[in-house]
Order: sequence, then structure tokens, then C-alpha cells
Amino acid sequence: MDIILMVADSITLNDVVSPLQPNWVVRDLSAHYCIVEDKASNHLIFNREEDMLQHYEREEIENVSRAIGDFVFFSAEFSDLEFGKEILARCVDDEKIWVDDDHGGIRSGIDFARLCHDPDFDWTVSSE
Repeated sequence: MDIILMVADSITLNDVVSPLQPNWVVRDLSAHYCIVEDKASNHLIFNREEDMLQHYEREEIENVSRAIGDFVFFSAEFSDLEFGKEILARCVDDEKIWVDDDHGGIRSGIDFARLCHDPDFDWTVSSE
């Protein structure tokens, strides 16, 4: 399972994952990539994506740009939905991050993080 993060240029991947430490293991951290793991072998991989603009309508890009300025894309691929929700709720709760759930929803990270706290929220079924 994966989603796309739209992260303002002013925010580094280290900034994105800093709320996770020391509760989860963050390894192989670079400007473009890292792995987040728990003790149960669940994982989430953040990877910078260079060629994502072509997958979006101009209006979608303009809406995100108006909200956060210039931005870069990161994919977030995870092994388990509940683990993904737990990690993403902490990482994307920022006004300078937007989330594309790949199922019709592009929303602010703050809204997405709030929804992740709802046990019934499953963006892979429908967009809220």
C-alpha cells in the first residue's frame, strides 16, 4: 500500500520523520529515502519521487502550490494499514504537507492526520 506526500521545499525528510524518534526505528535516512520500522517487523518506506507531476491535473498542482508553495513528492509505502495510519498521523500533521491517498483524495496533512486517528478511516476503500 502506498500514498504520495507533497512536502514543502522548506521541510526535509528528517523533519518529516523526527516526531517518530525514539518510539520507532528510522534507518537509512538520507535526503531522499528512509525506512521506519517497529518491533513487529512492520515497515514504512519514504522515497522521494522525481517524476510525479505528470500524474496530476494542473488544477491539483496549483491548489497544493497555493497552500504550501514549491514542493517535492515522497511516496510512503507501508506493510500494514494500521501501522501506516499510526506513522502517517505523526509525520504529516503539518500545514506544509499535503497527502494524496491515491483513491481520489488530496487533502492537507493536518486533515489526513486527524482522520488517521479514526479507527474506521480506510482511505483505500473511499475518500472522506
